[in-house]
Formats: sequence, structure tokens, C-alpha cells
Amino acid sequence: MVELYTYPAIVHDYLYWFQPVKKDDADEIFSELMLEFNVDSASRKTIYAGVRVGGQSAWDANAARRAQGEKRILVQEPDSPLTTWETWSQNPAHFATKAM
Repeated sequence: MVELYTYPAIVHDYLYWFQPVKKDDADEIFSELMLEFNVDSASRKTIYAGVRVGGQSAWDANAARRAQGEKRILVQEPDSPLTTWETWSQNPAHFATKAM
């Protein structure tokens, strides 16, 4: 089952990786999308508080990894939902060689 916040989280993760907006704006967009997807108020507030408090380290790490050349545009999806990012990211063939 897909949780209501899944699609807003995907957009938020995209914004955190490519950083076309400021972190605060990415977090606000996430909150607004959760509202649009009818995520209940308690969940929305809890998730939003989590990204506001803990998101800076992910934001900074993403910027550093991107600067080092890490790719995150997938050309192939994992066969199993249990595949970890650490395992998946080790194979360069899973990623586009340039931004699409």
C-alpha cells in the first residue's frame, strides 16, 4: 500500500538532491503537497517537524555527494523493494551518465 505522503516525499527527495530551491522552500513544498494529498494533520506535522530538525544533514550530504559526481538518475529499478541504496548505488550501470 502506498502511503499518502509517498509522492510528496519523492518530490521532497528530488528537491533535496538537485537543490533548485532553498532547503526551507523544499520543506514547505513538502508540507503543502502533503496537505494536497490529504495527509492527516498529526502525521503531516510530525513528518514536517522531522525534516525541519533532521533534514540539514541530508541536504548537506546530498550537496557533497553531487559535487563528488554521484548520480541518482536511475535507468534501471531494483528487482526487489528490499534492495538497499548502499547495495544499489554500487553499480554505475543503474544510473544515467548525465542529467536527463
